[in-house]
Amino acid sequence: MSRVVCQAVRWVDDEVVEVRLTDAQGTERSAVHEASAFGYPWLVPGAALPLDVELACEVVQADGDLVTVVLPWGEGRPEVTVTPYQLRHGGVVAKEIGFYESADEVRAAMAGGEQPWEQDALRYLEQGRLVVLPQAWATDLPDPDGPGVNERGEWTDGVWFWSGTLVHYLRKYHVALPEEFLAHMAANQWVVPPMTDDEVLEFSSLRYPYMAEEEAAPVAEG
Repeated sequence: MSRVVCQAVRWVDDEVVEVRLTDAQGTERSAVHEASAFGYPWLVPGAALPLDVELACEVVQADGDLVTVVLPWGEGRPEVTVTPYQLRHGGVVAKEIGFYESADEVRAAMAGGEQPWEQDALRYLEQGRLVVLPQAWATDLPDPDGPGVNERGEWTDGVWFWSGTLVHYLRKYHVALPEEFLAHMAANQWVVPPMTDDEVLEFSSLRYPYMAEEEAAPVAEG
């Protein structure tokens, strides 16, 4: 099941929240939903808004950078055109961060000191769901002769994939992060949204299709 990312923007009362979606053409659409339906422990009366939330949707057409979905609100189940990055678990490529390939890339990202949001970001990155965990330790690219990097593997929050080494580089070198990713984490109150194991597998298979193939492979009878 695909889900479209919206924003909870206003409390209507203690149980109902207004949810807003800006489509690919920049048109804002809104509807009201019971907050409990989203299942987020932080979406409670008094919580600061806006917050990112997800609504189940049906993908009816994908054409390059535009995806047409049917939303579960309004009369007649309206069709809305969104961008792939507004979808989760919907057969689209997620955003990636922290997959540095050279020491120069890491050095170029160094901020020169701890940044105001850094501790919040570290906690968020460490809450991600594991996608791949290599057996070998990673190499600290700017310091290849130093100790290996224990923070490794690949992780996700259902929208972004990041390298586990990003935690190391952020903590040790204070690398800068894109404003888009910072805004995304802040909108989630610096807490990774819950994902089931099946959702992690489905989303991970966008990056590694073999994962879905292995899951679907029949077990040989002995």
